[in-house]
Amino acid sequence: MSFYKSLALCAAIGLAACSAAHRREMLAQKGQIEPDATLQARTTVMIAAPAERVWEAIADIENWPTWQEGIRSVSISQRPDIKVPFAFSSGLWREHAQIVAFEPKHRLAWVGRVRTAHTIHVFTLSPTVEGITSVELSESVSGWPVGWFTNSTDLLAANQQWLVLLKHHVEHRRTSAESR
Repeated sequence: MSFYKSLALCAAIGLAACSAAHRREMLAQKGQIEPDATLQARTTVMIAAPAERVWEAIADIENWPTWQEGIRSVSISQRPDIKVPFAFSSGLWREHAQIVAFEPKHRLAWVGRVRTAHTIHVFTLSPTVEGITSVELSESVSGWPVGWFTNSTDLLAANQQWLVLLKHHVEHRRTSAESR
């Protein structure tokens, strides 16, 4: 978005909203979530695969529905990278997002919006010992009336499921490729 379009948008929706959106972007770029968000979750999984293989699955946003059973559809018009918008549907909601950190084999982060809720999602990959990758998924959700319908425990459970499915997908793919 150009400077003038950003300025016009800020004038239209109010400076506070723009500064909050900018703050979420800055946090996500640094691998952080909103510390004061209504919902927060952070979970980690160890995957028996190198970071390159894990990154391939995470960064292949268009194909998330093939292994992430909670995601019904994804729309992305170009290859994932910084500032690339995408949307995905899960359950009853559709999240509109923009990638704000795209560091191959290390971090994928986006900020998103689901109706009146604002989200930050951060995947951080850290190679540990030979062939093992630690994947942390951090997420925050803020906005009205987020706390009425769910809580951080539910968000944590959903994110743990996401990582279990990622682990299964990556490790199964690895096993299949090696058995050929």
